[in-house]
Amino acid sequence: MGPILSIQGLTKSFGRQRVLDGVSFDVGRGESVLLIGPNGAGKTTILKCILGLLKFRGEVLVDGKSIRGKGNEARAEIGYLPQLSSYYETLTVAQHASLMASLKGVDRSEVDGALRTADLLGHKDKMVRALSSGMRQRLGLSIALLGGPPLLILDEPTSNIDMEGQLGFKRMLQMLRDEGKSFLISTHVSGLDAFADKAVVLGGGRVLAQGTESEIQGKLGMTDKVHMKVDESAVPLVEEVAAGFGQKAGFRDGWLSVSLRGADKAAFVDAVSKKGVEIKDLVIERFSIESEYVKLVEGKGSGR
Repeated sequence: MGPILSIQGLTKSFGRQRVLDGVSFDVGRGESVLLIGPNGAGKTTILKCILGLLKFRGEVLVDGKSIRGKGNEARAEIGYLPQLSSYYETLTVAQHASLMASLKGVDRSEVDGALRTADLLGHKDKMVRALSSGMRQRLGLSIALLGGPPLLILDEPTSNIDMEGQLGFKRMLQMLRDEGKSFLISTHVSGLDAFADKAVVLGGGRVLAQGTESEIQGKLGMTDKVHMKVDESAVPLVEEVAAGFGQKAGFRDGWLSVSLRGADKAAFVDAVSKKGVEIKDLVIERFSIESEYVKLVEGKGSGR
């Protein structure tokens, strides 16, 4: 069985401006993929192409169905949560969800289950206008879940909610992932690294890198940072060890820092200890796809 979403050679221009240039990637079944890049990288244009809202060159298959050839069937496999959703403010949560179920051609008996999954069943009689930003996002998620689509596409899902709301929303996504849902999540910086199986990094309408965190780290030569607190008298010894790993060590305010590949960290700390250096404290600053993507897109043209 193939991937739930397959994008091959996706190309899109607005007039003379090419905003997507041969974008290709897959989302496997039960897989969570971050579509990451700065504003203007082409993320929203990709989502619009997947949803059949824009004409494009290339191929988009959802569960093996072409979005151009079998658009209605393909879209039935997708639950979509936009960055900003519009709601009927004078309806209750249950009324609004029921209306959306009718518009989607979904039996209204599914509404309570979708609201329960989004932790909104206890608020179903509350007016939409009274909802917090986090609860509005959960309402949008419940609507996306109507019909039981296997693929959920989320556009900047945590950008407009506070930290508490983000944590609750991520827990819901993890629960849905555990149930086998597949995700494509568009983000510029979302804090969703730990949730994703892999990332597709965009810049200037092109894929700059894709794969798991370790694959991207290896391909692009990105490193973790080891920070250790040592006496200033031990700095020359640690610098000597760092040089053996092909790295330079920086010392500031009692902390010595070295950038290292993931596999070298433990060996480096062991080598420093064997030199007789007392390590008073140790902090590992891990590579993060989201913390590093700005470096990837630096100097690249922008999309839309």
